[in-house]
Amino acid sequence: SPDIVKKSVGGIPLITIMGILMFLVSAATVYFTTWPILVGGPIDPGNYVTAAIYCVVPFIIFYISYFYRKRKGIPMELQFREIPPD
Repeated sequence: SPDIVKKSVGGIPLITIMGILMFLVSAATVYFTTWPILVGGPIDPGNYVTAAIYCVVPFIIFYISYFYRKRKGIPMELQFREIPPD
């Protein structure tokens, strides 16, 4: 495994800590964007902005990394291809 995967903080693997943090962010996003709809309260436009940001930012990150790696000579389109059967 790469060294980054083997790193730990306080005996807990760093990848586990990051997974827990990502779960908490995801849970908070779901809660804050759906709670007003479920309770019938007024819908804050900020909820829609938050949801839109969480939907758009991953695409921006993907395309930035795609073009960065393409410039380095790494063909990213190969990651979506299947290995042909033998």
